[in-house]
Amino acid sequence: MKGQWLARTFGSSFDEVSFCLISTWRGWQRCTPHLSDAAEMLALSELTQAEPAQLFVPPPLPDVSIQNQKMPTVLRPLARNYRYTHLTFPSAVTTGNAVNDMVHAHHLYRPDHKNGPTLLYLHGWHNFDAALSLFTPLQLVATLGFNLVMLELPHHIGRTEAGTYSGELSLTANLPATLTTIQQAVSDTRAMAGWLRARGIERLALEGQSLGGLVAALTLTVETAFDCAVLFVPAIEPRTSLWHSTYTRTLRRELLRQGLDEAATGVLLEGLRPARSQPLLDPQRILVVAATGDRVAFRPDVENFAHAWRANFAAIEWGHLSSHRLRSSFRLIRPFLVRWLETVGTPV
Repeated sequence: MKGQWLARTFGSSFDEVSFCLISTWRGWQRCTPHLSDAAEMLALSELTQAEPAQLFVPPPLPDVSIQNQKMPTVLRPLARNYRYTHLTFPSAVTTGNAVNDMVHAHHLYRPDHKNGPTLLYLHGWHNFDAALSLFTPLQLVATLGFNLVMLELPHHIGRTEAGTYSGELSLTANLPATLTTIQQAVSDTRAMAGWLRARGIERLALEGQSLGGLVAALTLTVETAFDCAVLFVPAIEPRTSLWHSTYTRTLRRELLRQGLDEAATGVLLEGLRPARSQPLLDPQRILVVAATGDRVAFRPDVENFAHAWRANFAAIEWGHLSSHRLRSSFRLIRPFLVRWLETVGTPV
């Protein structure tokens, strides 16, 4: 028990210090606030009770361009048996920015099992480097013989607009733009899943972390392409994550500048709360993981969400930022993936 308390306390403290530093740095970088347009805000208020099928329209099968890539140095020890291709395709949901509206994804596959079990991974908020973002999910699947696809979320990594930092425009106090970002992320995820299925991949898992966990959860309310899913420290309560985390301090200041408090924000973002709907995937094929010291996706919110969905739930003793890299996390996720994807590799 003492060891658990120490892990929880250290993880929470690590989050808090990191969030304070990141929030301060991002505040210095952000020269122009991101505020809502009055007309667009009115349109958003009319969508607060919209059904998922209205918010997340199915995309067409994308026209994907494939480019072979040299394996990044940081991934080589883990990826000796893998090839690396960079995938791009135009998003079905457009924001008017050509850089962001071109979707980027990274496919690591074993040539002798190109259509083998595949994990589609959605990274977290502010991830800024593709190779570093691939490292942890590759650690998870390489020993199992799985293939891996990582989708870059809107406004991140290769989709980052000039003059902004990775993720800056993904979640902002411009709430209509935030809704469009999430709609685009869900559409891109569904498009990627459809393309993978059309290519002959028969077993497909979805994993999302933090912001990626929110996108993954919303995707599961409208999409049937996945055999199983892992929602890892998912930010499934936008209101709580926005108003009770140091990570979003700058964003809160900009919301208050518009006269939006926690209650008003919660109403406007109700459509982005996955718990208001049920998943189309069998809940027994969904694993929801919380971190007890999490300062973004607070454990009570995540646990209540898992119960509402009747999904599998587990908690680890750590905080939000580094919990995905823990061996205890791998020990939770790997057997779950093996069970539902019947891997051809050797479980660890």
